[in-house]
Amino acid sequence: SDIHIDEPDAHQKFPDNLMRLETAIDRINTAYDAADLVVFAGDLVDRGRRSEPYELFQGALARLAPPYALTLGNHDGRDTFRSVFGATHCDPNGYIQSAHELDGTCVIVLDTASDIPAGADRRGASDPKGQLCATRLSWRAERRRDAADQPVIVILHHPPLCLGVKNDPWVLQEPKAL
Repeated sequence: SDIHIDEPDAHQKFPDNLMRLETAIDRINTAYDAADLVVFAGDLVDRGRRSEPYELFQGALARLAPPYALTLGNHDGRDTFRSVFGATHCDPNGYIQSAHELDGTCVIVLDTASDIPAGADRRGASDPKGQLCATRLSWRAERRRDAADQPVIVILHHPPLCLGVKNDPWVLQEPKAL
């Protein structure tokens, strides 16, 4: 979570994050090349209105040996993400979420980014609060039913409850629906 790849310009907020991601991918490829799944849980980029950070992220992922799943956070832009990655990581409704069966366990990766479009703030990020609309909740419920009696792991960017820390304003709205 929170990779925050930034635009390649002189005003980068996180200038070393691409290098850190590439180092992490090298480590995964060396030590965990047989992993069943690597999940990137949102805030893939820092400015979701521009395609360049997503293109850098995509280029780094091309070197990753294990399969991976992606979802979005409040710094991402769903439309810009889709313009770079296409529909590969989308559910049928266009949300960046997926379900995976891994050795008898169902892993559900949810898109909790707000539906307020990228560009809503100066960074091009969406509303910072997490959201699960009725469409996403219905999709999650269907995946849960498909899992039957299997254990289920749910991965999302926005925490579903306040923890008494500075990031509490960015929690998932209406978490009981989850």
